[in-house]
Amino acid sequence: HKKKKFSGAAKDAAQFKDWKEKAGDVFKEKPAQSAARLYFSWLAITLQRSGGVTVKELLPQIVQFTKDIGADQLAMDAFIEQLKHDKERAGKHPSIKESAKEDEAAQRMHDDILKKPLAGSVPVLALKINEFVAPLNWEGTPGNVDGIFTNIILPELRAQRDPRVLEYWDMKVLRETETANQATLTFEKERFFQVRRPELLWKKAQDELVIGQKTKSINDMFLLIKSYPAHPSLAEWITRLEEVLVPPAPTPASASSPAGGAPLPTGAAPAGK
Repeated sequence: HKKKKFSGAAKDAAQFKDWKEKAGDVFKEKPAQSAARLYFSWLAITLQRSGGVTVKELLPQIVQFTKDIGADQLAMDAFIEQLKHDKERAGKHPSIKESAKEDEAAQRMHDDILKKPLAGSVPVLALKINEFVAPLNWEGTPGNVDGIFTNIILPELRAQRDPRVLEYWDMKVLRETETANQATLTFEKERFFQVRRPELLWKKAQDELVIGQKTKSINDMFLLIKSYPAHPSLAEWITRLEEVLVPPAPTPASASSPAGGAPLPTGAAPAGK
């Protein structure tokens, strides 16, 4: 058993050394450096969670991490745009062609680091901490911002009835609207504005209900139903609004006894009186 364990450790160490040597030049590029910094930041937060630190305690770090990821993505968008421009000019300039190859390698490394789970990654295997990077109800992929919000941030904000949960939907609507406006096909834009965007706004309305903004939630749900009568989810929406407006009637047992137990016989006094 010890021999097998040692063999596995030696293999992990060899893989880590090989990874560092092959990627050495790439890590001189800013995209790869940024991705590595974010990777280890998320690894540190994940290990804290595995060690018993609560999501509530980690929330400021997690929110800041999503902001850092957003800034990184903006920088990568500019980097990719410049790379496209360089590749167009590369035919007449050999030096630019070589630089473009290096930039492509840096982009691949950046994506490889942030778009794959921590579990099974080379550094994690080399450190032998694979079992500690997948806590329950967590997001294991550093670059998956939506997963971080869906699995970690939003549930915690809902539990605290924190209005910041609504900021996520505003941000998501804005980001996806910007993407849709850049689409070249008309039907893609129409589908977004007639189907996808109303879906996002409906989800926001549900969270308004969760955090206690019932009147606003009802108004927003009603407006969406009225504004999008052909939406594929219309029947579900109507059912949901009816549930909110007319809560289910109490069961006979709960109606007869405040505690939900069996009704008292006529003339009987409650126990302990």
